[in-house]
Amino acid sequence: LSDAGAAVVGVATIEIHDPADGGSALAAALERIDGYDWLVVTSPNGATRVLDALGDVRRLAGVGVAVIGPGTAEVFRSARIEPDLIPARYVAEGLLEAFPPAPEGGGRVLVAQAATAREVTVAGLRDAGWEVDVVAAYR
Repeated sequence: LSDAGAAVVGVATIEIHDPADGGSALAAALERIDGYDWLVVTSPNGATRVLDALGDVRRLAGVGVAVIGPGTAEVFRSARIEPDLIPARYVAEGLLEAFPPAPEGGGRVLVAQAATAREVTVAGLRDAGWEVDVVAAYR
């Protein structure tokens, strides 16, 4: 809009809070992160919460990191983590299209998302044969 000559005023439209459990489920899941094949994070806010709860980023060694888009990727890059998967379309459906098939015998995915997120990502991963754990990173 600015390029078109409009005067643009940025206004925050959401307020971010800890999940109802104070983040204990996220912290507990990240304690077991080495038992997952993939970590899926669906927003920059979720990425910030994951990295804060994770502490030592080396704990992600061997775990694929999938993000919903470039904003979420940038949060990980600021912690020197290059995401393994950034879909071409920055929506849940795009992430599902780009996500690899579950390995024979199954694989595990941890999805960190908003407490009120759509179920598209989780349902799609489960339909593709992945065992999925979901944690609220924020609300």
